[in-house]
Amino acid sequence: MKTEKEIIKELKTKWKINPFDFWIPLSGVTEENTCYFDSFEFNEKFGFDKLNRIYNNLKTGGIYEFTYPKETKVIDELNIVDFSENDTFYIDENVSFVIYYTHQRTIAFAGIELINKIKEEWAEFEKFINPWERDNSIDIEFELEKRIPIWNSISEFYLDTELQDENYESITAIFLNSDLHISELKEIDLYEVFPVLKGNLMSVAGEWSGFDKKWLNESCTKAYLKRKNNLFRWKTKLYNRFLYSMRKDHWTEIENRMKMHYNK
Repeated sequence: MKTEKEIIKELKTKWKINPFDFWIPLSGVTEENTCYFDSFEFNEKFGFDKLNRIYNNLKTGGIYEFTYPKETKVIDELNIVDFSENDTFYIDENVSFVIYYTHQRTIAFAGIELINKIKEEWAEFEKFINPWERDNSIDIEFELEKRIPIWNSISEFYLDTELQDENYESITAIFLNSDLHISELKEIDLYEVFPVLKGNLMSVAGEWSGFDKKWLNESCTKAYLKRKNNLFRWKTKLYNRFLYSMRKDHWTEIENRMKMHYNK
């Protein structure tokens, strides 16, 4: 049986996947022999029971299950019933077939044989494939409107001032109201806010009273529209490697407050 490191290395080489990060459609673009579906539509119109049967018939050896943030185990059979609260990858030992099930109501696949088997048994396959790429699937204006209070809240992490308890309470309330997972909020920070405001972290005398909201929202919108560009993502991650420590404590504080809310 292959080690976890061997599987991760093959995943990155063969499918450009890091099993502890996002994949399509949350990150990156669909490439040859990959696709995704709305998980609710997939289960209703096709069925997880059929998927489990197809995958178990195709796979070789054990199934490597990688669950966010960093939990790994090997299982004998695929038995997807419902979402388990954390994004999860399922990979066979030959790394030929990949399933990625997420909190954003998506389920993605890699592997031509797996995809073809699903297609053979699902007459409406083409109707439901890659839903985020349908012309009427996402109302971008509505999506951007939802992000404005999130951008404004995250921007406080970049001010040259010390946040107080009331600031954290306000930010936490907005994050909770968004119904977004903490991992997705961090992704919004990384690819939509950080590229715009990283300069304030490096400035000797940075902005401390607050950023112009019109400018901030216009700039974050531009970053949002570029967020799936591979070069943009690579450059952003490179800068973030050196600057994340300057806002890490803010995220720790927010994460703890959100956990307290859910544990009430």
